[in-house]
Amino acid sequence: MQRFLRDPLVSMSEASLSGAYGERIALIRKHFAPGVAAVYAIPRLGDDGVLEWWTSQQGMVKPYAALSGDAQQALLRAYDAHLATLDGLIEAMRARGLADQAGQIQALRTAPVLEHLYDVDGRLLVRMRDAPPPPPPVVAPPPTRWRWIALAGLL
Repeated sequence: MQRFLRDPLVSMSEASLSGAYGERIALIRKHFAPGVAAVYAIPRLGDDGVLEWWTSQQGMVKPYAALSGDAQQALLRAYDAHLATLDGLIEAMRARGLADQAGQIQALRTAPVLEHLYDVDGRLLVRMRDAPPPPPPVVAPPPTRWRWIALAGLL
């Protein structure tokens, strides 16, 4: 395993990391062949709580933006091929009656986010999208003056 990215702007707890990425990582480990699983970078926390991204692939890791135009196109073709692999896995799981797991894998099948794509000596590496933040809690609006007047009128 090699670390290829350390994001000092993102600091989180182990529980936050598990909540954000744990389900997707478990899904990848359980259902993907090692070659398919290697496409996904694994998030880990550094000793100081900073988010780091690791890969089992060996070689020079280059972000999409640092590649030549031809290399970028090759990486996008590799991403399309990976999506086709996911499609096959989704269909196989549905055929075996594993619709829930197939739906979870379907969630990994997204349009590429270019800043999350990397090349490792000609092979595809994908950094998972950040989990969406939880919705803000619903807060009741404070009572207006008219509500207080109405309440006083009832008394």
